[in-house]
Amino acid sequence: MEREETMQDRVEVTLMRKAELLALLGVGEWTLRNWIEQQGFPQPVYIKNGSPARWRASQVRRWLDARERRRRRPIKRGKLMRGSTPGA
Repeated sequence: MEREETMQDRVEVTLMRKAELLALLGVGEWTLRNWIEQQGFPQPVYIKNGSPARWRASQVRRWLDARERRRRRPIKRGKLMRGSTPGA
């Protein structure tokens, strides 16, 4: 008797190694560390203790998409910040 395929069977998780991730992003290790600590970049996952870090490709893709949306957001024009001068 053949088992029916479940949703979990169809979900594929792609894990990226650090070298692949750095090449994709075009950044170095320090920038990646900064993004993780200060900009909400996805935390790495570890398959077992002592294993090299991996990142879920789906989480990286979502972070990049959100970052791109933030960059495209129009700048709100309004009151000048205290201490700034017009036209500077």
